[in-house]
Amino acid sequence: MRLLLVFLAVILLAEGHVSYIGLPSLCGVCQKLTGFVKTIGGKVDGRQLAMAFCDRTAPFLLRGPCRSLVADKMGAIVNLLKQKIDPTKICTILKICKN
Repeated sequence: MRLLLVFLAVILLAEGHVSYIGLPSLCGVCQKLTGFVKTIGGKVDGRQLAMAFCDRTAPFLLRGPCRSLVADKMGAIVNLLKQKIDPTKICTILKICKN
């Protein structure tokens, strides 16, 4: 049990320093996902394609958060894209990226 807690603490610390050392962050994954959603347009199976995108593209530690992002924010991403909002700004609007 103690080992599991140490492991989780290390993961949380690593996640906090991901952007500092140049590794992908959830912000970066969101931006790539938004660009991908723009390319697939209004396809009926867009959510499934986006989930597959997460599984293929996101780093291992960010696959779950990426899939949660699709589940929670896919509708908002599509709506913002329909409003012709720049895909690079959508993740900031959704408060996934800081700026």
